[in-house]
Amino acid sequence: MKKNASTTLAFLLLVFSILGSCRQAQEQDSCSIQQVINVSVDLHSPAFQVLQQTGQWAYVQSPKAGKLGLIVVNTPQGYRAYDRIAPHICPHSTIKLEVNGGRIEYQPDGTQWDLMTGTPRSGSNVPLKIYRVFLNYDSQSIQIIN
Repeated sequence: MKKNASTTLAFLLLVFSILGSCRQAQEQDSCSIQQVINVSVDLHSPAFQVLQQTGQWAYVQSPKAGKLGLIVVNTPQGYRAYDRIAPHICPHSTIKLEVNGGRIEYQPDGTQWDLMTGTPRSGSNVPLKIYRVFLNYDSQSIQIIN
């Protein structure tokens, strides 16, 4: 009888952990507030010249850059674009993520993500929402889309 109870308990724990991870994935999907992300960034523009150097970043605000805008980073592996919505509390977030040194922070609760990878550092296990980035060598611009 004890063995059946232990087996049942283990099975229930497994089911609830799977359901919890599905809920977390659904919550992250709800962060993508069905908006079209389609932004072109001119790397020669004074606001974005900093992006020509590896390790540098810039904020992008435009009507097609999402609800709260984007953070674009020139990483050693190429350009990355992150949504400025905090993925662990979205879609209710109205406070933008901010860059602070080598990390991205949600200042109200101190949650942090790595600037170069978007992976969580503390306060959350949900990575940042990342958009596709394409570099156009001819025009020296990048296109960010979802």
